[in-house]
This record gives sequence, C-alpha cells and structure tokens, in this order.
Amino acid sequence: MTTEQRFVPPGSFLNKMKGLVEQKKQEQAVRENPPKQMPIVLGPRPGRNEPCPCGSGKKYKKCCLAKQAA
Repeated sequence: MTTEQRFVPPGSFLNKMKGLVEQKKQEQAVRENPPKQMPIVLGPRPGRNEPCPCGSGKKYKKCCLAKQAA
C-alpha cells in the first residue's frame, strides 16, 4: 500500500449520505407542512376616558393612546 492509499472504513460515506438524505426529507416535510402558529390573544383595552393603566394618573386618551397611534 502506498502513502496515497488510505483505509476508509466501509459504510462511512454511505452513512453520511443517508444522514444527508434524511435531513433533506425532514426539511422538505417542514416546508410542506409548517407547524401551526398560535394566535396572539390580547387582553381587554381600556376605554378612552378611563385612567391610564401605566399609572400616570392621566386619562388613557391623553397618555398611552397617543403613544400607540404614533
């Protein structure tokens, strides 16, 4: 055996290829059937004339409502 020839364990290349094929199959399955996303559920908003929930003592329309609109 010369120095250019090296022993490669049988199946190592095939194992790598099998792993890549499985990975590609999983990626394709995720692309075809993406996981379902849960909707964002927000709590009840305060009315315009109620006190602001931030604790400033101002009415909501004069405090945080203006900040949300901007």
